[in-house]
Amino acid sequence: ELDNFAANLTYKYGGARTYSQAANELVVAAKRANTAFRTESDRLYGEVAKLLPEGQISSAIGISDFVNKYAAVADTAALKKTYAPAMRQAQNLLSDQQAGKLTFDVLKDFRTSLGQNLADAKFRGAMSAADNKLDELYGYITRDMDAMIENAGPEAAQAYKIANNYTKEKLGEGT
Repeated sequence: ELDNFAANLTYKYGGARTYSQAANELVVAAKRANTAFRTESDRLYGEVAKLLPEGQISSAIGISDFVNKYAAVADTAALKKTYAPAMRQAQNLLSDQQAGKLTFDVLKDFRTSLGQNLADAKFRGAMSAADNKLDELYGYITRDMDAMIENAGPEAAQAYKIANNYTKEKLGEGT
């Protein structure tokens, strides 16, 4: 009887007619929301990039600090496996810095990709010790991005704050 009532309401006012259809509509809506978020986030961070000096390269001081902090322990047989992913990524970023390629956009894109991977692990409740080190590296990358913005002046700082606040609001504080 309840199913008939729900079917009549659906027929009269529209909507999903089956659980499968409702699930599909939910997935489509989530994809649409994700696309809208990514588009706006890209636009906001694009505005930030426009305010940075042409050809600005990160000093990568934060990333260097991370490498220096863990270089000795990461080279031990006991902990090499735990530290290897974060150290490899940090070394790649430092190589890009030495080659003059570590721009704000490269840092931002890398941080976004790393954040998405870590968010997946956090969501599954499956953060490993290696993931925790990558999560720490994420913070050091953010410090380097912050330094680039600080050197670019107050207009860039304001645009960066808007972009970061939008991201935090839409994704939540834990990302």
